[in-house]
Amino acid sequence: MQLGMIGLGRMGANMARRLMRNGHECVVYDRDVDAVAGLAQEGAIGTKSLDEFVGKLLAQRIIPELKNEAAPDLKHDSSTNTLIWRYRRLRGRNS
Repeated sequence: MQLGMIGLGRMGANMARRLMRNGHECVVYDRDVDAVAGLAQEGAIGTKSLDEFVGKLLAQRIIPELKNEAAPDLKHDSSTNTLIWRYRRLRGRNS
């Protein structure tokens, strides 16, 4: 199964690694290009923009977006038929 992951901090990167270890293909995006490059070296499909990210996904999709308080809201074109599930870490929890 192909999955997309936006947000490659500690949680997002480790989720992608576990998914890849279990035979899933991961398309990944993060505003930190080094985080994307690191996972691409481990076998993920790295992308440099949200448009490229959506373009690399093969089918109708649900994408977990793991972001912290400093991350800007990400936009996407609704014509892509993509649902982005937003997870925002709350101060004092999951830290």
